[in-house]
Amino acid sequence: MAAPPQDTAPAGPLGRHAAGSPGPLRLTWVQPEDLLGHELRQAAEDGRDAAAIERVWLDAGGTLAPER
Repeated sequence: MAAPPQDTAPAGPLGRHAAGSPGPLRLTWVQPEDLLGHELRQAAEDGRDAAAIERVWLDAGGTLAPER
């Protein structure tokens, strides 16, 4: 009896995926990193102090929400 074929697909951050597939699929239309800039703006408009969090976010390469 022949051995089953070996999975040669590369392992990604979410594990292995089928050979020939484009990779793991995020099952959400809203990405958390897309919302953070908007939440920081809303915090400022609400009078909440989020300056420290905003600085860390921007230093890490994040962006603020676009102007309205």
